[in-house]
Amino acid sequence: MRQPELSVIIPTYNRMDRLRRCLDALGQQSLPSEDFEVLVVVDGSADGTMSMLERLNPPFTLRSIWQENGGQASALNRGIADARGRFCLFIDDDIVVAPECLARHLEAQRGQDHVVAVGQLTLELPAHAGWYARAFAEGWRRHYQALNEGARAFTWEDCYSGNMSAPRNRLIECGGFDTGIRRGFDVELAQRLEQAGCTFSYLPGAVGCQEERKGFSELSRDIEEAGFADVQLLAGARALVPTGLASFMTGHPYKVRLTRILLMLRVPPRLLSLLGPLLPSSRHRYLYHSLIQNLCYWRGVRRASMGTELWAQIVSGNIGLQRVL
Repeated sequence: MRQPELSVIIPTYNRMDRLRRCLDALGQQSLPSEDFEVLVVVDGSADGTMSMLERLNPPFTLRSIWQENGGQASALNRGIADARGRFCLFIDDDIVVAPECLARHLEAQRGQDHVVAVGQLTLELPAHAGWYARAFAEGWRRHYQALNEGARAFTWEDCYSGNMSAPRNRLIECGGFDTGIRRGFDVELAQRLEQAGCTFSYLPGAVGCQEERKGFSELSRDIEEAGFADVQLLAGARALVPTGLASFMTGHPYKVRLTRILLMLRVPPRLLSLLGPLLPSSRHRYLYHSLIQNLCYWRGVRRASMGTELWAQIVSGNIGLQRVL
């Protein structure tokens, strides 16, 4: 049996039902099944995932790998190490890919040894989703609409491992994902791949739909952790300053002043969120959600850098988008 060109790597932890939907979609691909394999790295799951995988008989080569719980970055690295394909495609276990997704990734990779390709991600919300999740999804839609229309340049900061491919040898040469970073380990790897000579390709036709079940608590915590992670990226002193860290003083003066006040008073984001359902329109709720997201991000940045020279540079607007030396 010939080696597959593409290894689809799916890290998973206690998401058996969503993983099954992910795998079902991989069985509906236009790409011939002999051209790819699927590696599911089970990161210490205790919900019967391994038993479910053993019972499956999909129309493609499926391999399941067990490891003690080490986190998503560790599971991704295990997948890279065990992959048989020349190219690796990373898919999150809650992503349902469109039938053309794998073909578009492999088309972008064939004949290349330096391309990092990233597909479009859409969100699917449950019927009971709250106002904050719906506003978050609108922001997500606007982000990808700007990429689809060419109104926003695609950079390393858009490289999400939920739908991303790269040559296996390049991933190994760069050392894989940094397991010491709690969040943003995918964009951090993209930084290093760019420095190693890789280029980026955005694939609007390689669509993956994420089943988003998070509510306010999880979404606000995620953005706070993103702020914390951006400080970690900067501390690595390897590449460009993350765009977010250079944006404190940008925008309308009222926005900057309000952010300062909310941070100074340490207003809990959950308290602010109580006003959301009372706003008169989806547009107002979206704008209000953006304010809360902004506050959460800077809470994370402050937590990671408070008392340092970096925090003083950020709030004074003196950090800039220069390269870190």
